[in-house]
Amino acid sequence: MKGALKFKHTDIPRQSGELARLRVVQGPDVGAIFVVNRAQVTMGRGEEADIQLSDLKTSRAHAKLTFFGGAWKVDDLGSSNGILLNGLATRSTNLRTGDVIGLGESLLELVGAEVGTQILRAPMKSAQQIQAEADAFQAHVQRVRSVGSAAKSSTPAGAGLPKPVKLALFAALALGGVWFFSQGGSEQVIKEAKKKDLVARDPASYIKKNDAISLAADQFFKEGYREFREGNYLRAKQKFETVLQMSPGHGLALQLLNSSKTQIDGQVKKYLENGKQSMELCKLKEAQGDFASVTNLLYRDQSNPNYIEAQDQIKKIEEAKKGGCIR
Repeated sequence: MKGALKFKHTDIPRQSGELARLRVVQGPDVGAIFVVNRAQVTMGRGEEADIQLSDLKTSRAHAKLTFFGGAWKVDDLGSSNGILLNGLATRSTNLRTGDVIGLGESLLELVGAEVGTQILRAPMKSAQQIQAEADAFQAHVQRVRSVGSAAKSSTPAGAGLPKPVKLALFAALALGGVWFFSQGGSEQVIKEAKKKDLVARDPASYIKKNDAISLAADQFFKEGYREFREGNYLRAKQKFETVLQMSPGHGLALQLLNSSKTQIDGQVKKYLENGKQSMELCKLKEAQGDFASVTNLLYRDQSNPNYIEAQDQIKKIEEAKKGGCIR
């Protein structure tokens, strides 16, 4: 039996044993959903592939997906055309929810089983939407860098510029940041960014001397921003933390990181409350799902009191299942 089930529409409930799903956003199979129920599956056009594509530009055994240590990984199996991750060529790389894998002329969006039901069943992105997001982000990056180039042609990072020129530079950078968020970002984050004037106070964070680091930080920020917009705050938090490791002065990444943490805290509180209510009503399966969501959100912070509480509640549920639920 193959390790993935194929469906023709997106609005399907979570399946038994589901580990992830791949949504075909471009190619001959566009619109199809592959629900992965094994920790290792193959992808390609061959009949033996778990995820069998109609795309003639894919190899019979093109790539494999592996789930290990709580994360997905994709590996090329020696295909003739290789694979892409979010538009960049790769042979082997780790994956996160929202990543888009390119095989032949097909694009497949990965959605991990850890996401909420609303996101799991949400309509898939179109290829045009993916391209539009990439184009909008690159336009923003070029706008900011063009301002930086003008500043550096006079003096490094604006040092020694006359006050009117400095103000113009800072204003342009600030407007560039506001423009970016106006494409669909959080209204609250925009207000906070305006109030604290993070971009204007630190324009050098957008003017990088090391282009390799700059491009990598740009890519992670773009991915984090996409996750933030879609409500995947844990994924967003991890992306923004990576940006800040490479670019500690990145004011917008810091702002969105803090906002992501606030959203995660709110989700944790809600799951704990719902789990306790379900426990009181002897709805053990629902309660276990809520407490498991808490541990998933806080798995990197296992000393957190909320993580410990959720773990304790899961143990109580296991005991209750054995002895019968007692109100």
